[in-house]
Amino acid sequence: MAMDGLLARRKEVYMYRMLHRCSWVKVAEACGYGTGRGAQEAARMYATTSGLPWPLVGMTKGGSIYYGRIHGLSWAKLSRIYDSDINSIQGCAYKWASRGGKAWPPKS
Repeated sequence: MAMDGLLARRKEVYMYRMLHRCSWVKVAEACGYGTGRGAQEAARMYATTSGLPWPLVGMTKGGSIYYGRIHGLSWAKLSRIYDSDINSIQGCAYKWASRGGKAWPPKS
């Protein structure tokens, strides 16, 4: 597998876990890994080479939406992930950002 493809796959695992806040086993199933441990290791490698937080800390829905937006997901894509309208997810991310002193709007 080319390095770009490997990096993209690792990023997918990292982003899936961050956005969906589910178990590593569920991440592995969704992203095509054989085990939760394999998916976790791929996410760790992506995080450490990209300078992102590791381990992934528990995050609220608002924080997940905010960081999803920073990492290039559109509001429309995020609204489909969370099964909510765009105004609702923007409001949720805005409240999280304002409570945590984060910049608004999030820059991708």
